[in-house]
Amino acid sequence: MSLWWKYLSEVSGEGQEGRWFDKNIKWKVRSGTKIKFWEDTCLGDTLSNVIFPRLYANSNNREQTLIELGSWISNIWV
Repeated sequence: MSLWWKYLSEVSGEGQEGRWFDKNIKWKVRSGTKIKFWEDTCLGDTLSNVIFPRLYANSNNREQTLIELGSWISNIWV
C-alpha cells in the first residue's frame, strides 16, 4: 500500500461520520481483478455480504475478487 493510500485511509472518516471517502468514491470495474465481491460495494451502494448474509456465512473464500467468481459473456456478467 502506498503512503498516499495509507494517509488517506487514516483521515477518511472513521467513527460517527462513517467512511465518507469510501461512500463517495466509485470504482470502475474493468477486469474485476481488484474489486472484492464480499468486501467492496459492487452491487449498488450496499456490500454483498449485507445483501446475501447466508451466502456470505457459507462462503469458503471471502477474499475472492469479481474475476474469480465469474466472467463477462456478451456484455453480461455470468
